[in-house]
Amino acid sequence: MTDTKYYYCFLRKDLYPFGPENPAYLIIQASHACFEMARRLPAPAPGEQPASMVLFEVANEEELFQTYRYLKFNGLIENEDFHVFFEPDHETGFTAICTRPFEGRQKMFNDFQLFGSPECIQEDLQG
Repeated sequence: MTDTKYYYCFLRKDLYPFGPENPAYLIIQASHACFEMARRLPAPAPGEQPASMVLFEVANEEELFQTYRYLKFNGLIENEDFHVFFEPDHETGFTAICTRPFEGRQKMFNDFQLFGSPECIQEDLQG
């Protein structure tokens, strides 16, 4: 049996006025990024376990691009290894990044903040 595969998604938490008043908007942004990434990949083999998603938060659009530059500079993502989602409807710009699925948990992502997770449980969740 192989390890679970994980998409790593980075979502802006400053998406006002949509975010805090409408958490569904945040879920939609992460879903858009992951959907767009997944549709570029080959279809899973019959019986293959679907990839899980790990959701991280970033403060704003600038931090989203800092995250992109960090991932790119450190060789964690290549040209087809990610999707940066641009929201066309609400003038919110770039809202989320999703990576391709990685086999097993990736320690290279341990320094990022899980979305909505108090720091006291951060370490437990990332193992």
